[in-house]
Amino acid sequence: MFGLINVAIQGFVEDTYGRPIWEQIARAADVDFIDFEAMLSYEDALTEAVLDNACTILRKEKSTILEDLGTFLVTNPKMERVRRLLRFGGREFEEFLMSLDELTGRVGLAIPDLEMPQIDIMKHRNGQYKIRINCDYSGYGAVLVGILQAVADDYGALVLSELRIDPCEAGFLEQIDLELLETSFSEDRGLDLAAGLTA
Repeated sequence: MFGLINVAIQGFVEDTYGRPIWEQIARAADVDFIDFEAMLSYEDALTEAVLDNACTILRKEKSTILEDLGTFLVTNPKMERVRRLLRFGGREFEEFLMSLDELTGRVGLAIPDLEMPQIDIMKHRNGQYKIRINCDYSGYGAVLVGILQAVADDYGALVLSELRIDPCEAGFLEQIDLELLETSFSEDRGLDLAAGLTA
């Protein structure tokens, strides 16, 4: 697993629950260090151990933790670069949704070594969307649900989403059924193009 993912998990736990809780999770997962390094690679089993022990210590389902992680990636001020990368997908939430299949390529330009799952989106009538994620292991869908909910709020849109997970020959096929209820439910936070120049 690319270190940046592990760093994001660590950052989420520390910012949400505190450094002592993160250290407790790391010790329980038999990690022989406390802080992950963004540019290193780690065994997938280590990431799974961290998540499993986070579930036990925080007393939460893995899907809940991963969805909260997705929300964190968009809403936490320390992750503003992620929010900006996502907002470049469109001026309105619906335009952003229809650009999701390009997200892997956009992330790849910014972080070439980060492996991203294939994302396909299908639009149906009456604001109904199906978002399919082909991935090696389960988890990306839950993170994406959190991201979508947070980005919708950022645009001022109101959405409902439901995640379904099915094993397949290549790993997992995760599908998010999303309904766009209202495009202008609240004020759009907007994107300040000048902000990135001073970051």
